[in-house]
Amino acid sequence: MQKKDYDARLEAMTDTPSWLLRLVKPDVYHIQLSFNKITATLYKKEGIQQTHDTLADFSNPRLIIADFELSVKVMTDLFRKFNKRNRFVNYIFVDVLEELAGGLTKIEQKAIIEMIMTGAMKAKMQISPPIIAYQGDIVYQGGSRNMM
Repeated sequence: MQKKDYDARLEAMTDTPSWLLRLVKPDVYHIQLSFNKITATLYKKEGIQQTHDTLADFSNPRLIIADFELSVKVMTDLFRKFNKRNRFVNYIFVDVLEELAGGLTKIEQKAIIEMIMTGAMKAKMQISPPIIAYQGDIVYQGGSRNMM
C-alpha cells in the first residue's frame, strides 16, 4: 500500500479529525477472509508492511458462523504475531473474498465483528470497530451503529 493509499484508507475509516490522524498515524490492519485461509496485513505509518497468514480447517465456506471459536483463536494468534507495543487504537479493515450464496448476511457481519473484537481483546490490542467489505463493497462501516 502506497503512503497515499494508507492516508486515504485511514481517513475513510474514522471520524477522527484529519489533523489528529496526521499527528498520531495509527496502524491499519487489512484482514482478508477466504475459505480455509485468513491473511492479515499490518500497515504502519512509516511505510512498513507486515503480512501473516494462517490456514485453518474450517468446515464450510460460511467459515465464521460454522467455526466461530476456531476463527477467534486464529484471529488472536494472528494479532499476537504483530508487534503489540502500540498504545494507540488500531484500525481494522476486513475483506471477505469468498463468494457466498446470497452474499454476506447481517448475522455473518455481526459474527465477523465479534470475531475481530474478541480476537483483539485476547491479544490485548486496542481497536476501533472494524469496517467490513464483501468482495470490495463496504457492507458495514465501523463507526456507525447500523449495518448497511
